[in-house]
Amino acid sequence: MEKRKKKRGNYPKRVPPLGELHYIAIELMALRVGQNYEDTAKELGISVRTLYRWRQRPDFYNALIRATRRRFNVMYPIDNSINAVVADPKHLTQVLGLVGLLP
Repeated sequence: MEKRKKKRGNYPKRVPPLGELHYIAIELMALRVGQNYEDTAKELGISVRTLYRWRQRPDFYNALIRATRRRFNVMYPIDNSINAVVADPKHLTQVLGLVGLLP
């Protein structure tokens, strides 16, 4: 009687949890919204490609979005009485870039 081979499926790769360097990168990227990643990568001692790869991770991307929103809310507090963002008009391009309305 022949022994059957086990079928190997396409199991998702296990991704290790975010480390300290990931969270430092997230905070730096949230501080430098709209800037290129070269300075952040140099400061962290990693390549720009690594930062782009990290950004592809759903957990990293979600943490980056949360950090950016947290920074945004500190910089531009919300006036709850009229439910509008209180900001200078000169920061309009930055605000629109944060919400994804500008390339």
